[in-house]
Parts: sequence; C-alpha cells; structure tokens
Amino acid sequence: MYGNNEKKLTQREMQLTCDNIRQEFNQEIDIEHRRINIDSSKKKAVLFHYDYEGFRQMVLGANLYTIKSKELQNLAPSNEKVFNNQINRTKTEEQLQFEINLKQIQCKSFRDFRTQFQKVYQKPINEDIFIQTLNLLQAQTKENVKQIFSIDFQIQYFFQILEVLDFGLNQENGNLICFIIGFFNELLEIKDFMTQIKKFLKKSEKEQLVQFFEKLQQLLQQEFEDVQINQETLVLFQTIKSQFL
Repeated sequence: MYGNNEKKLTQREMQLTCDNIRQEFNQEIDIEHRRINIDSSKKKAVLFHYDYEGFRQMVLGANLYTIKSKELQNLAPSNEKVFNNQINRTKTEEQLQFEINLKQIQCKSFRDFRTQFQKVYQKPINEDIFIQTLNLLQAQTKENVKQIFSIDFQIQYFFQILEVLDFGLNQENGNLICFIIGFFNELLEIKDFMTQIKKFLKKSEKEQLVQFFEKLQQLLQQEFEDVQINQETLVLFQTIKSQFL
C-alpha cells in the first residue's frame, strides 16, 4: 500500500482541523511562490544576457524582499537592534515582510474582503488566480471568517469563491479537499450566511452548489480509498452537505 518513500500517517496526523490545514497550505503556497520567483529570475537573467555569475546572483536573490526601515522598527522588540548581522536574530527581514503582507490581507469585514478579492478574481480562472485566492482565504482566522460572511455579505461572492475552488479541485489535492471541508464547517456556524444559503438562492446557484458538492464527494471518496482521508472527515462532509443542500 505504501511505497518506499511513503510514510504511514499516524492517527494524530490524520486529525482534521482547519488550523493545521491552513498551516500546511501556507507552506505549500510559500513553496510555489518561491518556485515562481526563481523561474522569473532565470528568465530575466537570460533576457539581459547575464554571465554565469550574474545568473547565479539573480537566482540567489529571487526570494529576497525589500522592506521599509520604519516597518522593521515597528515590528521588532524595542530593546533589540534590527539592523545587525547577527545570525541568531529572532526574525529575518523576509519573515517580517511575510507578517506585514499577511496583516494586509486579513479582513475585518465583508467590505475589506471584497476589496481584496476583487484584486485577484477574474475570468478565465488560472493557476495564479487560484493560488492568490486560496492565499487570501487561508490568511483569515475563524473570527475573520465570521466577520466577512455575516450580515451584509453578498452571496454572489461565495459562488465566485466556489468557481476558484472548483478549479483547484481539478488537481485532486487531498489537502485542498480538507481545507474546503474545514472552511465550510466554519461557515455552518454563521447564522446570517446559512440563512441566505437555505432561503435566498437562485435556481442556478442551487445547481452550482449541488454540482460542487457532487464533485467534492467523488474526490473525497477517492482520497479515502487511497488512505489520505479518514472516516471522521467523511462523516463531517456528509453533515456539511446535508446543511448546505
């Protein structure tokens, strides 16, 4: 069942929580961003006819970010010098930049989310749009999700999110499936949002939702048979499906 390089998952590792799925996806997104940056740097080096050393330096600097000194000073502890060359300093500039970027896309209301979402969403959906949208969703805490999808949330944005997630499901990624289930489970707790789902959907929206759940269930069953998803996740999915449809 398991290949030479595969490790059997422990019961603890198979426990589904939205937080650990967020963490895994953030790691995967970071890896993909690094790959894209390196690939872009290689192409720029070729375009400008750099020699070997110039090419090497471009690749080495592909994932370095600029950051304003004032932002560094605000984030760093007051009793430490940020601009030093000590290897054991608590945070690198890259980590600080990541924290700044994360804070910028965490939304405290639907209007905040709409502004961020409109920056990345467009048709036709491609890999870059999928990654940026997923990054936006992953950045939200449970409290952020509650604030976004309550009261004044416009339901058409949920179905645009579904379009992007549906694109991602074509990759048959078990981690994405788990994240979607965890995300939907958080939405179940938001009364205003679920009222819209149960009472105010158009026929076309209901059909889109049914098709999405059918596709998700098919992929979920495949992952379960491959021992990537546990029984607890299947039960949770059925509960979510019964509430949404």
